[in-house]
Amino acid sequence: MFAAYWRGIGSGTGLRLADRQLGELPPTPAVGKARDMTRRYDHLFHSFGLGLPVPFLRSLAYKESGFKPDSEIRKGIDLRTRLLPFPRYYRRNKKGEKKPKRDSYWGLFQVGVTKVLESYNKKHRSRVTPAQLFNASINTQIASWQIKRRIIDAYDKFAEKHNIPELRQNWNSIEWVRLVVAGWNSGHSRSSGTQGAARYLKNIGVPVTLDNMYKHGKTLWKGKVRNAPYLNRRFTLTRKQRDPLTGKKGEGDKRGWQKEVATHYFQQRALDSLMPPSVPGSSGPAVAALVIATALALAVVA
Repeated sequence: MFAAYWRGIGSGTGLRLADRQLGELPPTPAVGKARDMTRRYDHLFHSFGLGLPVPFLRSLAYKESGFKPDSEIRKGIDLRTRLLPFPRYYRRNKKGEKKPKRDSYWGLFQVGVTKVLESYNKKHRSRVTPAQLFNASINTQIASWQIKRRIIDAYDKFAEKHNIPELRQNWNSIEWVRLVVAGWNSGHSRSSGTQGAARYLKNIGVPVTLDNMYKHGKTLWKGKVRNAPYLNRRFTLTRKQRDPLTGKKGEGDKRGWQKEVATHYFQQRALDSLMPPSVPGSSGPAVAALVIATALALAVVA
């Protein structure tokens, strides 16, 4: 069963990377418009999503990787050095060695190799390797853990402690979903992430919304506000940036991206309510085998 899992179950993404050549990778189907998002990974979202809404995980995966969990392999990524064969992706240190310019983001949800994966391994005392992030099941499990345990749960505790209702879990609020996506994409920490920005906005009497975080981010960054408890560099804007939703200059691409994920989530949720559930392998032995195989994979590297 374990060997079959690595050859690929269902979607064909469980790749045994050491034995597969680049040309042997199964083709990834093209993705059309957002409303036509594929549901081929829904069974993984059901099984490994920690109860997160499937339309949300589907929308996030669509925006992160276009449902192409092996795109970095196709580009020629070096799994040992984490480098792509393009100069813009690396720099040379004083010894002349090539080093990644920034954290590497791999797989279906573009999980960060350094921050997210290392935190997951430390918390669970496991040894999931960067190469295993190309396995859609493992990638989904780690991304869902980051979103559920480290972002949403942290929001709830922070909201209770500082009386910030906008951070309390509410999947019916598009503003709250935007803040969750911002925490995933821009950082959620109390020092330089969404939680710190939320507390600052509350202290100055401004509604805690994604737009206000970006609006006041530049002030926070420059430290012009004397009593600002946090300096947030992640929400600064530049004049060259243009929001893909509104087309206005000065609105960061990150903001547009984060808004799009939230918008897609509500669109997908509405579409799901109009059609019968269609989850490949959502019943019977297929999912049981998939769950057991992934548990074995994580246990082997632990």
